[in-house]
Formats: sequence, structure tokens, C-alpha cells
Amino acid sequence: MRSRGLIWDISGVTFSDRDEDGHPIVQADAYGDTGGAPFYLQHQYGLYTRPHDPTESGMCTLLVAKDGSTRIGKLGYDPRFLDNIPLPPKGSSMQYAAFDDGGTWKAAFLYLDGDDGSLQYYRPTGDTAIAISVGLDGAGEPTISLRHSDGSFVELFDGKIVLKAPGGGVYVEVSDTGIVLKGAVTMTGGFSPPGGVPLSKAVENTSALTAISAALTALGAFAQNPTQGAAAVAPCAAATAAITLALTTLATTTTRGS
Repeated sequence: MRSRGLIWDISGVTFSDRDEDGHPIVQADAYGDTGGAPFYLQHQYGLYTRPHDPTESGMCTLLVAKDGSTRIGKLGYDPRFLDNIPLPPKGSSMQYAAFDDGGTWKAAFLYLDGDDGSLQYYRPTGDTAIAISVGLDGAGEPTISLRHSDGSFVELFDGKIVLKAPGGGVYVEVSDTGIVLKGAVTMTGGFSPPGGVPLSKAVENTSALTAISAALTALGAFAQNPTQGAAAVAPCAAATAAITLALTTLATTTTRGS
């Protein structure tokens, strides 16, 4: 058919590259003949694509505009990969990229849903996939989710954030009402609760309290046996000194923790 002096034809891409000036070029399949000079390839503004090389199962289609000996190409679609991408709802927009995953062709895709405007990125890996979605949950509430192929995910619901481990049994949930933590906890480093004594000082405090207890026990023993006289002076003085030192330690750790 003709349009403004141009002759249009449908072909396939046998070769793609850039010329020495950086312009994208393709070579068309001329009814089974892979010869012919490459010509310029046009792209939609803001988008750059390049097809896979032809295989026995097919090639990417190519729309060719001809004006005498001049050829200009525009990529069509690749029928080899259509089964790897979902059929989106009407009104949707999708961009996909096919790739070889260990000998199996798969496709990663990014699309805007024509039903509710949500966005999804999906990248298959092995028997699972990495997925990012921004949209609405089953109840129609806003949600953002990031899911790893191992099963772990981070999800932002309406009013809370959830971070889950791959198995799903260990998680952290954060909301305005507080933090819910499920699973064993291992702590490294210090932790200072507001207005309290740092947990890193707990050992010092425990040692000081133990020293006070021992000193008081010793003083109590001498108090129950007042006949010892001078023999009790030195031990009592030592116990008193131990109590004083322990109280000083407690005061110091409390000050550092405030």
C-alpha cells in the first residue's frame, strides 16, 4: 500500500547494530534472503529497543517504509516470546524484555494496569520471581510491595509496614500503635532505652549490687557476734569500703546512661 509516496512492507530483523555515527540500524529479511544493506531504525521518543537475533523458531517483525532505494525500519513484535508475558487488561501499557534463563526463554516485564492504574515489575528467576508492585490491595487500600525470589518481602500497607523472612514465620510489623516483632532476637552492640540505663552497663550494675550484698552479709555476721571487738574493725572497714565503691559504680553507670 502507498501513503504519501511511501511503500510499506512487513519483514523481519536479521541483524541490528549501530553505525559509525551511533545511529541504530537493522537488516531486513528479504523473503528468506538475509542479504541487503542495513538501514536506519526509528524508535518512539524516549524509548530504545533492540531485538534478539533470528533463530529457527522465528524473528522480530519489522515494518519497512520504502521510498525508492531508501529504507526506514520500525520494530514490530517478536512472536517467539508472546507466551512469556501475560495478557494485560484493556487500557494497559506494558514493556517487556526477553532473556535466556539457563536455556529457557523467559520475559521480564513492567506494566501499568488499565483497570486501576497500578504498576508492576516482574522478573522470573528459576522457578520463582522478583516482583515489585505499587497499587491497591484486595480491599482497595494503597499498598507497595517488594518480594524477593526466596520468599522474603517488604510491604507497605495502609497504616503499617511489614518485613518478613522467607519462611513467613519471622517478621517485624511497624505501625503508629507500636512494633510487633516475632522470632528469636540476637543483639550486638549497645542499646539505650530513653531515660534508662544502657543494657551494655547491666553487667557493671549487677557486679556492684553483688558486692553490696556480700558486704552487707559480712557486716551482719559481725553484728551478730559483738564479742569480737578489735578483730572486727578491719573486716567491717573493708565491707564499708566495698559498699561505697559499689554505690559509686552504680551512680557512674546511671549518669552515663542518661
